[in-house]
Amino acid sequence: RLRSVRHSLALAPLLAIAVAAGTVLTSAGFMFLSSHDLRVFIAALGLGVGLAIVLSRALSERLETDLASLAATAKRVAAGDRSVRTGIDRPDEIGTVARSVDAMIVHLSDGEDARTRLLASLSHDLRTPLSAMQVAIEALQDGVAEDPDRYLASIGKDIRVMSGLVDDLFLLARLEAQSIEFEAMPVDLAELADDAAETLGPVAARLGITIDVEAAGITRIAGAPGELGRAIRNLLDNALRHAPRHTRVLVSLTNGGQFVTLRVADQGPGFSPGIRGSAFDAFATGDPARTGRQNGTGLGLAIVKSIVEAHNGTLWIGDGPGGSVAFRLPSAQHAASACEGRRSVPR
Repeated sequence: RLRSVRHSLALAPLLAIAVAAGTVLTSAGFMFLSSHDLRVFIAALGLGVGLAIVLSRALSERLETDLASLAATAKRVAAGDRSVRTGIDRPDEIGTVARSVDAMIVHLSDGEDARTRLLASLSHDLRTPLSAMQVAIEALQDGVAEDPDRYLASIGKDIRVMSGLVDDLFLLARLEAQSIEFEAMPVDLAELADDAAETLGPVAARLGITIDVEAAGITRIAGAPGELGRAIRNLLDNALRHAPRHTRVLVSLTNGGQFVTLRVADQGPGFSPGIRGSAFDAFATGDPARTGRQNGTGLGLAIVKSIVEAHNGTLWIGDGPGGSVAFRLPSAQHAASACEGRRSVPR
């Protein structure tokens, strides 16, 4: 109950020595120890008390200093300073706490940087359609729009862009907060890839790009078809934005026994080394090596990552050539209606 660690450390050994001394003195009275033996015992007891005081003071000073450093670090972090560190290096429990505090500060700093980038990117992505809508509406209000229907169509397009961005943000937030419950069922990834290729077929056709889906082995897993289909469509959309015109985008599926791997590869420039570490972060756009026709919102791959991880899978960027993104999910070879063979679905 003492308010000082130093006092607690000093009092504990002194109390222990006092109890031991009292016990010996009481025993000495019953055993009729000689005065010489009693003086030797008292001298040894005094030496023990002095040594206990010196050691407890040395230990308590270092401990008090390190605890004060921890307290000061916590106060500075609470005030918004993310550059401070404890500076404590010791192998005991205090050192473990200090290392945990330092790691927490690094995590908080990274989170603040990511939040700042997200807000900046979100503001940028919303500013463009909002500015275009404002110009179109002012033209309609002033009566200077030569083709009102074209202006209205442009406004509708911008509204759809912003609506899609808001929907993606809401979905990503729910995925990261793990507030979405997936109903797992037998799913054939090859069929989902076929559906995704068919959905994005018109976009690919306008660009002169062919989408091929090739599956080898059993590609059935247990998962949520809606969310997994969304993940595959996002990967295809990313590939179409960066693939050169009149080239091929390949969706390949393989079964490695315990896992089913799906890979989407395009013939674009691929991912530069500088973007690989952050390609799956929200609003990660602007890779100079992936100079596509449009940047998109930068949420597509982040949503894919959250969906794959929610299904106990892993997602990574391939080495190319070209752009290559793949994910691996636990297989379900025992499921019925397994899909085998090789297929090619040109779009």
